[in-house]
Amino acid sequence: MVEIQRNIGKKTNCVVEGRDIGTVVFPDAEFKIFMVADVNMRGEKKIQRYP
Repeated sequence: MVEIQRNIGKKTNCVVEGRDIGTVVFPDAEFKIFMVADVNMRGEKKIQRYP
């Protein structure tokens, strides 16, 4: 899977997300953006998603 993701990244401009994207798949990416949410907000979103 990693090789497929890297090949796509070489051929196109793309935005990808995932736990290992910045460290395993694209460790030398030009840009890395980390989004962080408040723990209470994360809990509320999970409750809404899985009632």
